[in-house]
Amino acid sequence: MSVLSSTNRPQLAKLYSQYNEIQLFLHETFGLREPLTMDRWYNDIFKRYSGHPQGFEAWLWDVLEIPQSILSIAAYEPSATQPNGDFACDYHGCPKEYMSNQARNHHFDVAHLGIRQRCPDCGNVLMHQNSLPRHQRLNCLARR
Repeated sequence: MSVLSSTNRPQLAKLYSQYNEIQLFLHETFGLREPLTMDRWYNDIFKRYSGHPQGFEAWLWDVLEIPQSILSIAAYEPSATQPNGDFACDYHGCPKEYMSNQARNHHFDVAHLGIRQRCPDCGNVLMHQNSLPRHQRLNCLARR
């Protein structure tokens, strides 16, 4: 029986959510295995652990065969506001600065992560999700 089995349901759900978020990122970015469903994660992974609660996370990384090179990636920390009050892009080598944190985050999502919004009606690709209502109202050929 797992030492962690005494964990209450909300804590277990939070732990699974963290696992799922990390595993989904690793799957999409590095092609590692897809996240398990909560039932499979609980029965196939969580219940197998018999060590101390403090060692669960390290054990989990090992069981999921996460390469050490991925574990050593530094956590993302947004840059602080520049002395002139602008917000600099955190992407390596990108010189862009913005007057608001929101504008900088939008730039990062679109320019560096490639996040786009697709119109469900005509399939047109939009640069920002907030553009969809305006596009559908004014420019969507499928809605005319």
